[in-house]
Amino acid sequence: MRFSMLVAIALVAGCGGSAPEVPVRTAEPGVVRADEIPGEIAELLTASTTDSCGVCVREKRAEVLEIARRWFPPGTRVVPVDARPLRVVDGGEMELAFDTGDVVPLSFRVHTADEHLIGIAAEDFTEPALAERVLGGSVQDVALEVVPFAYGDGPGFLFDTVTNRLQIQCRAVRRGR
Repeated sequence: MRFSMLVAIALVAGCGGSAPEVPVRTAEPGVVRADEIPGEIAELLTASTTDSCGVCVREKRAEVLEIARRWFPPGTRVVPVDARPLRVVDGGEMELAFDTGDVVPLSFRVHTADEHLIGIAAEDFTEPALAERVLGGSVQDVALEVVPFAYGDGPGFLFDTVTNRLQIQCRAVRRGR
């Protein structure tokens, strides 16, 4: 009884204040420039690692998933800009990121015929030569296109609880195509 009362209090209290103000975006595919990606994703995931309230952690992660649903529906192209270039994530699973720190809260995973998650369709694989170039660190003139993922936490992404990372499922494409 006491535990359920504490959970109810935490739910009513809203776990630490108001939700962050996230720029509005509809769930329609389009183009997202790297400098437009909401910083709230990183803020919420970072805060979830230090929060001692389990309910609050779940709420923060749920907010991250809602942001991802609005900003990264399948078909959306994510385009690097000079201020936020792509880099290969050290130790990642064919992942790229725009963040430069040691902690990567948001990554973009590319898929090939040889290396892909179950639930990524063959037509959504990155062509092998482009994948090799991109994962080798040569990311000029490349954009990332979000692809459908049948077994994710959303239509084109998953949340990795081990790394506390939101992983957007993509294929690398040459810009202009």
